[in-house]
Amino acid sequence: MFKELHPLVTWGANPQEANFLNRLPPESKLNYLKSQLDTYELHVVRNHVVSLPYYYWMGEKGEVFSDQQKKIKLEVDEKERDGFSKMGTEKAINLVLENPNQLVFWYSPSGPASFKNPPDPEYAKPYNIGQFYIMWRQEDKIKNIAISINNQGESWLKEVFGKDYWEEAETLGQIERIKYFLSSPQATDFVNIDDFLNYSWSNQDLMVFKNFSLNDGLKEIRNSLIGKLRSTVNNELIAARLVSQGGSHISQEKLLSAYQSVIYQVMDKEGLTKLKLGGGCGGSEVRKNGLIKTLFDYFPVLKLESLPNLSSEFRKLLNNEEIELHCPACGWQGQGDPCGECPGCHRTVEEIKNYLSTGERT
Repeated sequence: MFKELHPLVTWGANPQEANFLNRLPPESKLNYLKSQLDTYELHVVRNHVVSLPYYYWMGEKGEVFSDQQKKIKLEVDEKERDGFSKMGTEKAINLVLENPNQLVFWYSPSGPASFKNPPDPEYAKPYNIGQFYIMWRQEDKIKNIAISINNQGESWLKEVFGKDYWEEAETLGQIERIKYFLSSPQATDFVNIDDFLNYSWSNQDLMVFKNFSLNDGLKEIRNSLIGKLRSTVNNELIAARLVSQGGSHISQEKLLSAYQSVIYQVMDKEGLTKLKLGGGCGGSEVRKNGLIKTLFDYFPVLKLESLPNLSSEFRKLLNNEEIELHCPACGWQGQGDPCGECPGCHRTVEEIKNYLSTGERT
C-alpha cells in the first residue's frame, strides 16, 4: 500500500517528535529525551505490562503543557484514530481538573489506528494491544500511567469501569466500540492510586497481558511509581550524545537512530538476534544484523557498552578521547577513538559501514 512504511509502523517510534524536542529550552532537552528513551525501552522494546509515569503540566490560566517549564502546549496528533485520541485525551484531562480528588480511567482498545481507507502511513498498522490509562491530579501536574491489556484482560476492565458502562460498548461494531471508549473517560470513586492498587479485584490471577497476571501488573504499577522500574540501557548517555550532536536542531533521522540504539543495546544485552517490538504504538520484528547497519551515523564506529559514569565518559566522547569499544566487523575490543578507525582491522567508519552492508572485506 505504501512505498515505505512509516517509522511508527516499523519501529514503534515517531521521529517527528524531533519537532517538539527542538522547541524545548536547552535545559529540558536531555531530561525529556532520556525519559522518552526509558519509556520506549520499557514499553516497546521490552514489551512490559506498565509504562513509566509521565506528566501533563498545568498553567495558571488552565493551559496544559508537555514540559515542566511550561513552554510547549500539549499537542495530540489529529490523525490518530481520526481525532478521537485527541478528543479523548482532552476529555480525560478536563475530568481530572474537574475532579482533583479522584482517579480518572480512560481506555484505548486494540484495533485500527486509523479509520480511513487507506489509512495515514504512520497509522497503517493496527494497535495489537489495548492501553488502559490511570490519571490523577498532583499539585500543578497531571500524573499518568499506562497498562497494556490483551483481550482476556478486558474482563478485568469490565469490573474496573462497571457493568453498565462496558455492556453499552459490547453492542457496537469494532470502530464504533473504539470511538465509544476513546470518547468516554470516566471519573471514579477511587480517591488515590493506593486505593486502586489495594482494591480486592475478583480475579487477581487473570492474565491481563502476555505472561503478566493482574496481580503482577498491580505490583509493577507500584514499582513504576516508586522508581523501582528502571531501564537496563544507559539511555542518559544515548540522549546526551544526541543532544550534543544536534545542538539547537536535532534531525528526525538522528532521533530515530537514538531509538534504534536502545533496541540494539537491549538485544545485545539479552543475546537476541531478532526481537518483536510491542507497545501500544505497534512496531515490527527487528533483526540485529539489519539493525547494526543503520546505526553508525549515530555511534560512528563501534558499539558503546553501558557506561555507569555519564559525566566522565560523556566528556570523553565530546573530546574524542578513547573509550571502551567493540568492532562488529572484526570483533576487536578495547580502548579506542569512537570517531576514528578500528585499531584491530584498521577500517574507517565508512569501510565498516560498507562491510556491514555488503559483507565485502576491504
